Amino acid sequence: ALEEVARLTNVVQTLLELTRAESGQIQMNLGKHNISKIVRDIAEDAEILAESKGITVKCKIEDNIHCSIDPPRIHQAVLNIVDNAIKYTPEGGRISIGLENTNGSTHITISDTGIGIPDDHLPHIFDRFYRVDKSRSSHIQGVGLGLSIVKWIVDAHNGELIVKSLPNYGTTFTIKL
Repeated sequence: ALEEVARLTNVVQTLLELTRAESGQIQMNLGKHNISKIVRDIAEDAEILAESKGITVKCKIEDNIHCSIDPPRIHQAVLNIVDNAIKYTPEGGRISIGLENTNGSTHITISDTGIGIPDDHLPHIFDRFYRVDKSRSSHIQGVGLGLSIVKWIVDAHNGELIVKSLPNYGTTFTIKL
């Protein structure tokens, strides 16, 4: 019962944060920060989390990329995507985490060899509580709020979020800042 109360409390807090964000009550604290360090820290955490599933994590992170971000929010967005990659990648799979500066914009890319997302579901994955085919992911914890938060954070940074996916082959998320 205590675990369920904690889970529901987390859901309510997340919904409250999204509601506040959409109503403009949460402001971004933007400043020039080293995003390379943030992504590298997340990649190190991902290696530890993925190890229990036998998932390989590969990284290609350019050093000393600085851009205008709210560090805790970007950390949250990237970690949410990486967490999903680990959840939806079967044992023995691979996850790639990349960071590069291309033509004056910063690209964070997270790819996996997971179960993928069918084309007809892609337009809805950022909707609150949306989960692709619950029968495929019934064993995976979550309520469908993580990608809503990612979308809000990227939008608040005037960024772009791109998703490409093939069922049974994997998914790639790219955050352009």
